[in-house]
Amino acid sequence: MKKILILISLVLIFAGAASAQDRTLSPVAPSKGQWAYALEDLLPLYNAPDAKADAEYIEFPEEWLKVLDTARDSENNLWCKVKVGKSSGWLAQNGILFKAGPKSKTASDLYNAYEKKMKKANKNPELFASEDPSECKEFLGFNPLGMSETSIQKRLGKPTARYSDYFEPQFTTLTYEFPNKDMTFNVCMENGKVYTIKLNNGRVGAISIN
Repeated sequence: MKKILILISLVLIFAGAASAQDRTLSPVAPSKGQWAYALEDLLPLYNAPDAKADAEYIEFPEEWLKVLDTARDSENNLWCKVKVGKSSGWLAQNGILFKAGPKSKTASDLYNAYEKKMKKANKNPELFASEDPSECKEFLGFNPLGMSETSIQKRLGKPTARYSDYFEPQFTTLTYEFPNKDMTFNVCMENGKVYTIKLNNGRVGAISIN
């Protein structure tokens, strides 16, 4: 069932949204600051960072929106305040790609150590993806599976970006972009706990995120 949900997420991301919505496939993230990119044509814009607040569905442009403020609700969900035309309000975390922090030297260093170890063992380093605790530990030096978002960030630092699936909001991905390679390290979470880690080619916004 989990693999089916992941496949659905991949299809939605590459399509840009549900049904036949025509969204830009490769929104390259701005290098500085915090930004939000709507992955749906229409999303609710709330008056407050609360799912119970009044909201109006807004048609979003295919561009990055400057994040004016962020907040967490009582369930630790992330909210971003943005302005679209003359409308301003709060976006819930699901359905948006949130560019949070800088590129990650920590993630890059972890990959370089892994690449060096593979070459020393006369193996070709490949794009890594695993839900196996021992394989994850071999790659990272610790087992991240089951860790919370707060715990994983204490180890890896602030992610470059984060994404929560619009239709299955229990799935969230923290993405760490490398500073000197067009690659990202992705921590995939379900219901607030890490269930797999993977490497991808490409930059934030130019790759599959879940």
